Amino acid sequence: MLNVGLTPNFALSARLAQEMWRLEYGVQVDGVLSIDPVALGYVLEATGPIALPSGDVLTSENAVSLLLSDVYQRYENPADQDAFFSSAAAAVFSAVAGGAVDPVTLITALSRAGDEHRVSVWSASEVEQAILADTTLAGSIPVSDSETQRFGLYINDATGAKMDTYLDVKTKVGQITCRDDLRPTYSIEVALTNTAPGDAGTAFPWYVTGGGVFGVPPGNVKSIVSVYSAADTQNLGLTQDGQVVPYLPATDDGFQVSALTVELAPGQSTIIRYSWLGAAEFDGELELHMTPVIHRNETQKLEMTC
Repeated sequence: MLNVGLTPNFALSARLAQEMWRLEYGVQVDGVLSIDPVALGYVLEATGPIALPSGDVLTSENAVSLLLSDVYQRYENPADQDAFFSSAAAAVFSAVAGGAVDPVTLITALSRAGDEHRVSVWSASEVEQAILADTTLAGSIPVSDSETQRFGLYINDATGAKMDTYLDVKTKVGQITCRDDLRPTYSIEVALTNTAPGDAGTAFPWYVTGGGVFGVPPGNVKSIVSVYSAADTQNLGLTQDGQVVPYLPATDDGFQVSALTVELAPGQSTIIRYSWLGAAEFDGELELHMTPVIHRNETQKLEMTC
């Protein structure tokens, strides 16, 4: 179940999860919902602070730090962690389902979470799924059209731990036309930084760092960074910190894909630039859809020269 999110196509992830659940528990679920702790923090703006059985008070201000960091520092046994998460989820669900929310604030919170792709929904009902398909909740790979060239940036944890909480991500996107046939070059720049403290390898619990179990030194963050482009674009490869490096070129359901595995020690940064050649002259908009990371930064314009 941990790996169903390796694909950025949420409908496929959901179908895999549904079948795994059936095989494990003998239950055919009607749908799959994904929501991250940042979105949960938005919901808590509508519910207000919620007291938990542990004695903690879950709020919109502490939801991310409590659920993604503090719990792992406090409880070494994964079963205790799961019990905490279960009680927190039940408490929030009870507050929302019981109507103890400000409806306007709740709708605003869920809309914001949807816009940031922090909530994904899949239904086993074809009628319901058809309604979801054209919304931000569907978790689909972005499709380009005549007015907008869309790209997808997806970051998958390869540390085997909880260190990606400390991964800061900055992005830029741009295009330039230098060829006589007017085909543009598109580039996506991704700057990654491991913001963990220098002593993370010894100060953090093994469950947070991974303890080196998967070959990643404690404190390091290892990530698979993939960019998806339209089928009619030509993959021009990538550079890391200005140098051409080996990478994985591939296709996924017709999309062009470039993937690179990056490992960063505490405080270390790197910049990856992905490039693609457009199929024809284009002067429309560029959009970058991405994994909803914790440290979210607005995508900037990438200045390019011939």
